Amino acid sequence: MLKKLRYLIEYALLRPVILLFDLLPIATAERLMAGMAGLWYRCHASRRRIACENIAKAGISSDPRDIDRIARDSFRHFGIMIVECMRASKLLTDESWSDFVKLKATPGALEVLKDPKRAVILITGHIGNWELGASVVSFLKPVVTVVRPMDNPYVETLLHKRDAGHRTSIPKYDVSKTRFLSVLRNQQALGIVIDQHTHTGGMLVDFLGAPAHTQTSHARLHRVMKVPIIFLACIRTGIMSYELHIPDPVIHEKTKDKEHDTRVVLERCNRLLENAIRNHPEQYLWAHRRWKEVP
Repeated sequence: MLKKLRYLIEYALLRPVILLFDLLPIATAERLMAGMAGLWYRCHASRRRIACENIAKAGISSDPRDIDRIARDSFRHFGIMIVECMRASKLLTDESWSDFVKLKATPGALEVLKDPKRAVILITGHIGNWELGASVVSFLKPVVTVVRPMDNPYVETLLHKRDAGHRTSIPKYDVSKTRFLSVLRNQQALGIVIDQHTHTGGMLVDFLGAPAHTQTSHARLHRVMKVPIIFLACIRTGIMSYELHIPDPVIHEKTKDKEHDTRVVLERCNRLLENAIRNHPEQYLWAHRRWKEVP
């Protein structure tokens, strides 16, 4: 009962905040949210420390001042991303999405995405605006994303109504191989964020120069279903302005060694994400514990 009351209070407090950000000009809303995120960066010592340690661990910079700047800009970018995700449901339509997002896809990637008879495993990381990237792809092919639901179901429902594009979601902790397979058998795109720490069933694979517990679902599904893997990085270039970078699909010929095949695919996917992060370190979410519990 107390938990439900807390959820209702959180929901009631969030509604006027969202209304305020809806009424403000988008540039003003972004400056306000970026300022709040910068303040949170200074006040939240543990997350600030994690972000700075991760930047140093990844070899992005060794200068403490530069590391602090990148970490602070990362927090600010995340705040701006929230504002633009909330606005996206009204701005991005089948006719208008290309006014805000420039598609930088290779011919091979476009061929796969525009083929209604081909399924796709869509992967990304916490780089740029990953939510917006999946939404844009959904204008080309239906997307089903694997997500971690928010603890507050009322807030979850409220924010879910603001999703742009033609995508649905399945809860991260309530999935099975059957549900994954059904998405792919329906010639849809299965969206997976690949840079989250995996407690069980993962594989230690180098990520930004250090071993990290990495989920294997996209690599194993690729091996079984022979479905191409498409990586995307939706990079912010200005106010509600993005470039969606999509390189050639990852395709690996199956061998008799399942573990070898899985590792090869994971390494190739990690390299694509690493390149995007090194090119735009200020747009990566450094505050999450990517290298947790690694010996």
